[in-house]
Amino acid sequence: YPTPQFNHSNQRTDYSKNPSTRRPDSLWRTRDTITKIILANSNQHPTFQPTFLTLTFKKNITSIKTANRHFKYFIFKLKKELNLTTLHYISVIEFQKRGAIHYHITLFNLPYIDAHRLETIWNHGFTNIRVVRDIGEVHKYVAKYLSKELIDKRLVGQKAYFCSKNLIRPQSFTDQSTIDNHLNDVKLTVLETINHKEYKILKYKK
Repeated sequence: YPTPQFNHSNQRTDYSKNPSTRRPDSLWRTRDTITKIILANSNQHPTFQPTFLTLTFKKNITSIKTANRHFKYFIFKLKKELNLTTLHYISVIEFQKRGAIHYHITLFNLPYIDAHRLETIWNHGFTNIRVVRDIGEVHKYVAKYLSKELIDKRLVGQKAYFCSKNLIRPQSFTDQSTIDNHLNDVKLTVLETINHKEYKILKYKK
């Protein structure tokens, strides 16, 4: 479809009268955007593999504003510790059953750092870090941590995710002339030819 299509029931919901509810199409777009940002940036740093990092709070911090302040200061300290000018990442919030906030972060250019050293820099609770060996894990990550959290009413009026500066933002084009212009700028090699009934399918790679 040239634009996203959504199937709704016959009963329409007036979201303007229910500020604690987020539109289903808004949730879809948010999940889709996050997935595309992760995939677009996963191969931009050849010397690094994407890393998944979870940050939790020992204290029952439920204020998004307070938690975000601690998170931003952690990023500042991490960059200083590793002598980095830029750190590329995307972060989403998850709520524990007790209401406490924790963060799930995908980092795209994080050098090796000892897990204990990382936990000391965070200094607010437990941390978990692992390297992404298979890019397919990105989809599992997004499905696991984003589906239910984006519906949480605590995120209404709040950012569901935030990114570092200079991340690549995927672009979508629907008009044929723009698509043709972009394809003309890309050198493609036929990867595979598939004969399907009455027509031929060509798979390409850059």
